[in-house]
Amino acid sequence: IDFMSSELSAKQSAEIIAIIKQELAFGIQSGSSLSQIIEKIEDRLKGYDTSLIDSSGVSAPMLRTQLRTALNSAYNEGRRQAFYKNLDVIQGFRFSAVMDGRTTPRCASLHGKIFSAVEAVSYWPPIHHNCRSIMTAITITQPQPEYIATYELTNLRSIPTGYFK
Repeated sequence: IDFMSSELSAKQSAEIIAIIKQELAFGIQSGSSLSQIIEKIEDRLKGYDTSLIDSSGVSAPMLRTQLRTALNSAYNEGRRQAFYKNLDVIQGFRFSAVMDGRTTPRCASLHGKIFSAVEAVSYWPPIHHNCRSIMTAITITQPQPEYIATYELTNLRSIPTGYFK
């Protein structure tokens, strides 16, 4: 979101960025949907000359992409922090992509892969703009996965469980 500031007047840029950040933070805290957050931002920006935003290359779809990615990033960061505080009951993490016509090849290739706590950090979503993937925890009460995936050079490969212990 900060990338817009170089193209706008300093005062208006600061105000617009502040509004977007405030509404994004409030929306996340209140559990609002992306559409609700965007609607609130659009309402608050009605008094501003938004043609400056559009002329700087920041279109409404681009803004939605940025907001969606920021929202998913905050959501996944909250999950990561909660999971890592409870590593005593977690044996690994499974990458879970939304599998549909909009799934990227990268997310599709990671879907279902299981990572150790150390490795999972490198694959924690979002891994690109509009990423809808999440990591799920595999607790110690669940059956132990047969394999844990690891990234070696440029190829994903499977290695036996217990390799990282």
